[in-house]
Amino acid sequence: MIADVQTRHFCYKLAEWDEKARSEAKTGQVSNPSASTNPDPFQKVCTDLACLCGYLKGDGLLQNNKCILSDGKELQKAVRKEYRILSTEERGRFHNVLRDMHKDGEFRAFTEYQYKTEAHAGSAFLPFNREYLKRFELTLRTYDSTLALPYIDWSLEDALESPGDSVLFSEFLLGETPEGGGFILNGNFKDWTTKEGHLGISRNVGRNINGTQFRPINSKMVNRLKNTFNIDQIISSTQPKHGCNLNKMSNTNNFEYLNGYGYSFVGGDMNSFTTAGNDPVSYMSDAFIDFQWENWRQNMQTESERESRYPENEEKCNAPQHFADAPMSPFEPLKNRDGLSNNYTRNLYEYEASPTCSEAQPDGCNSEFLFCDLSHGPPRCSSKIRKGRPCSGYKRGENPCYLGSCQGGYCQAVVSETCYNENACCPHWSLINECKRNEEWMKTNCMYSCGVCFPDYYEYGLCKDYHSTCQLWASQGQCALNPWMADNIVRKYTQVKLSQSIQGPYQSTPSVELRSTEPQPNRL
Repeated sequence: MIADVQTRHFCYKLAEWDEKARSEAKTGQVSNPSASTNPDPFQKVCTDLACLCGYLKGDGLLQNNKCILSDGKELQKAVRKEYRILSTEERGRFHNVLRDMHKDGEFRAFTEYQYKTEAHAGSAFLPFNREYLKRFELTLRTYDSTLALPYIDWSLEDALESPGDSVLFSEFLLGETPEGGGFILNGNFKDWTTKEGHLGISRNVGRNINGTQFRPINSKMVNRLKNTFNIDQIISSTQPKHGCNLNKMSNTNNFEYLNGYGYSFVGGDMNSFTTAGNDPVSYMSDAFIDFQWENWRQNMQTESERESRYPENEEKCNAPQHFADAPMSPFEPLKNRDGLSNNYTRNLYEYEASPTCSEAQPDGCNSEFLFCDLSHGPPRCSSKIRKGRPCSGYKRGENPCYLGSCQGGYCQAVVSETCYNENACCPHWSLINECKRNEEWMKTNCMYSCGVCFPDYYEYGLCKDYHSTCQLWASQGQCALNPWMADNIVRKYTQVKLSQSIQGPYQSTPSVELRSTEPQPNRL
């Protein structure tokens, strides 16, 4: 009997999946995705960038076995980074392509691949996951050749006392859900219809079952696997029957169970294998597992061992669909052992390390969504906490709150400035006496320049954000789409010339409804 409630919860799901696979193997009935999800030809054969070149929607030209893009640059390997390390622009493009894939039906095709029995509960889990993610990333790149599939390092959430309080699950990144679970309320993936016909993606982040709060993957779990030499604990049989001699150690100490912690922590659609693919989080969570597997391969295996070491074909240990030479359905003609190939990371993608920090470099986390926790053991990067959530326990000057500060034990939002100019020309207009000539309009739209009020924020030449919603608007692409933003939002997203900052304060807050242009005085 498995003592840990969360591990036992995931074990039951694997056991159910394993029984389904064994039943299919006996009857010869195999569950298939719908006909609409047949893999595209390029996904079957592409193991290098030259192959991918011809499928980039007209953007690539093959020259001397190199793919030259329309801007003259050479197509490069994808570099998979932690999701929060992406720049605002990179993250915005990733979200935009996901939305395009969802609109075009490409996203739904991948949700249905999860039905395959070799996708879970056995030794084919890691090879299948690698091929599955490769195809997803190649599809991303046909929309935007510069993209890579990011990963989510769940240990950044586990660093918090309550991982569900992470800013990851806020309108700024992956969206909030109601207390107790439900459809996503805001953010980039709100109102995504699912293949089941639901009107949104469902989550129940950090739920509590019988007094046990579900948590994500933690660094101890990762380190325990990182240091094992036993291949059977890596490419493992997660549902061994009596008499299986492959697993000499606990059959729950492996990458598939590690993946289960991420899935069960998010909950909702990710609580079931057949619906997990509805949530974009599942692909980034799977990529973290692939990252850790690749780290293990590089550290513990020779190049030839990486492509050859696979557990013996033994039905007491695995359903036949997980055998080395079984078809990797629906990705035929690939076999499960083909997922061990070095070509994936040799030719197509590589991983950038997760962020770290230290006493000497407390800013090493390199993201506005992360901070260096110095108060709980050795320094480590941690997710920031969203507003309204508990934040006590940080005693060494850290600010764990996103867009706010810890006050009274809770993250409180920064109070927005109310005294500002609505137009970059206000300082100039005030100098030519427009505050008197067009008094009503100017005192409403150029409050600071007309002396109606004096802003708390003003420091001569200071370049920063003054409104708590700046980063949300920036994450939605407003800096590029809305000219008003270029006049009013400065820190990090636009370049503010010194001449502008010394003419007068750069306007700091848009109205509730972002306007692309502001009215001008009647005379101008």
